Amino acid sequence: MLDRLVFQPQIVAVLHADLRDVDAIMEHPDTRRLIDLSQPVGVLFVAVLHFIPDPQAQEAVTRYMSAGAPGSYLALSHGTIEAEVGPEAAARGPAMYNRTANTLGGVGREPA
Repeated sequence: MLDRLVFQPQIVAVLHADLRDVDAIMEHPDTRRLIDLSQPVGVLFVAVLHFIPDPQAQEAVTRYMSAGAPGSYLALSHGTIEAEVGPEAAARGPAMYNRTANTLGGVGREPA
């Protein structure tokens, strides 16, 4: 089904952008054409925010949500490293990501 959607530019667009560049995304012609921000929208941050360091992640979420009309929804998932796995196992995940271009900027269970 995804391949059928991608080939329908009248209803689908793919933007190659950094989600922290809110202005570029929100002002992009495809965004403006496809999303009516005068109506409530759903904003999805699924499996991405743990790659963005705080406070940049918080700022991005705040800016996207403030762009939507009242009644808009936010769905957010965020990776964590739980202390119960032990310090060696907990260090393996970030170590793996830190060898890539996608370093982790996540936070633990405790509020910042």
